[in-house]
Amino acid sequence: MPVTLIKKRRLLNLLGVEASDQDLIEALSRTKVEAEVVDPETLEVEVTPDRLDLLISEGLARELKGILGLERGYPKYNVYDTDITLKVHKNVKRIRPFIAVAVVKGYYVDQDALEELILFQEKLHMTLGRDRRKAAIGFYDLDKLNSNKIVYRAEKPESIRYVPLGETVEMSGKEIVEKTEKGRKYRHIVEDFGEYPLLHTDKGQVLSIPTILNSEDTKVEVGTKNLFIDVTGTDRYLVNKTLDIIVTTLAETASEIGRITVEDVGETYKTPLLSTTELNVELDYIRSVVGLNISDNEIVELLERMRYNVENVGNGVIKVKAPPYRMDILHKVDVAEDVAIAYGYNELNPELPKTFTIGRELVKTRFIRKVREIMAGLGFQEILTFTLSSRNLVAELLGTSLDRQVEILNPISPLYNTIRQTLVLNMLQFLKQNQHADHPIKVFEIGDTIEVVSGEVIGETKIAASILSYRVGFEDIQAQLYALFRTLGFSVSLEEENSPPKIFLKGRVAKVFINGKHRGIVGELNPEYLLEKLGIEYPVAAFEINITNMWNETRKG
Repeated sequence: MPVTLIKKRRLLNLLGVEASDQDLIEALSRTKVEAEVVDPETLEVEVTPDRLDLLISEGLARELKGILGLERGYPKYNVYDTDITLKVHKNVKRIRPFIAVAVVKGYYVDQDALEELILFQEKLHMTLGRDRRKAAIGFYDLDKLNSNKIVYRAEKPESIRYVPLGETVEMSGKEIVEKTEKGRKYRHIVEDFGEYPLLHTDKGQVLSIPTILNSEDTKVEVGTKNLFIDVTGTDRYLVNKTLDIIVTTLAETASEIGRITVEDVGETYKTPLLSTTELNVELDYIRSVVGLNISDNEIVELLERMRYNVENVGNGVIKVKAPPYRMDILHKVDVAEDVAIAYGYNELNPELPKTFTIGRELVKTRFIRKVREIMAGLGFQEILTFTLSSRNLVAELLGTSLDRQVEILNPISPLYNTIRQTLVLNMLQFLKQNQHADHPIKVFEIGDTIEVVSGEVIGETKIAASILSYRVGFEDIQAQLYALFRTLGFSVSLEEENSPPKIFLKGRVAKVFINGKHRGIVGELNPEYLLEKLGIEYPVAAFEINITNMWNETRKG
């Protein structure tokens, strides 16, 4: 959980109230924040990862004003269009492709505000920004900029020269990443590109090397009144949302938020976006989730205290509009949770369930445990492999069309970009890594698979087993198949498979019928595919059976 330090006096001044330490801590506990006193001036607060706007006094004050009934509804922001422009050059797109910028006016920085602002920046770097890899934030004194035309481009490190923040002498980009603490810590993010992203004015005044270090020339210090803010990163949504969180939070004390025109490659737009989330939610749904018999008007009031705009659209449905700093509102259950928070968890009375039950294992769980015990008794070792697989490998080795696969939208690797349709491929990857262990190698896995059939996503539970050895054939794996299911009390029969998946050897493969129902496949694996595609040097025989709902079937002796 993110933890930061808050100045008590600053928070109370923003609230406009006086409160004891205990009262303040109790009030904060109603906002999903845990707090404790560090010293007479400071609180240590711990927030949940979904409410990072609460990592600074402005965010806490805004939330408390709603919870305590001091303010209600959507916060009001004074937004205007500035005459500042940002020009994005094409050469920076391969390094740090996305940027969003804004102005915050009337944010008067004293020593306490400066300390909190720096901590706020660093905590956002560590959380949303993934230690600056996905997003990095820069704060600058707007009044120190020598032009209203800003340029974002890539430059050779040797050509970059400015006085970095906290230093007294001018350095090149190369010297900055070698000699400064921040440079050494974050150089890995950009150094492999051969060029660094650079933010500067059209008159040559350098603001920063984004992700690395700002300039001393434009630093924010005590006495700063107006801020220029940039967020750069590798994810457009995250960059824009991070900026929204920052500017709307600082606007709690600032007078205005300024939009800036961004002339990007092939498009022009203005930031910050100040994007909101709107949902239609049934009032009865909220009552059922929270477990309270509260009126429609009470629900509306509680949501307004959580800073939503609420509109009654009729038929027991309300439209809620969440402010831009809320990136955690993904489903109507999140709205119901906010109703419970505003009502107060401490005010909820626990009730004994009307029906008492005794917990016990699912039939499925008992069935699968028995399967595991039998397989272990047959000399097999259980393995657990990833539920993800390679889209292209599945298509190539199984011969199935790509539209039968459920793909991952943003995979971390092309090796894991689709949900597995079969257990066998991942099992073969395991055998490849362990093929030189003592033979025979007998392994099995029980797990779920996903496949698209006629436009419908079908999930199944399967068992797969393999034997790898110097000499292994169809009869060896068939014997294990019969032993497993006959021990479970099922009848087993085989039928010739004329169109097997490519990884099986034609003529040495069969369809498997359990209690007369086609459930899977058994056979020898094609040595051509094993050797050429997967790099397995020894024969393998395997079966894969769909055991979905078999735990509910009547077993025959």
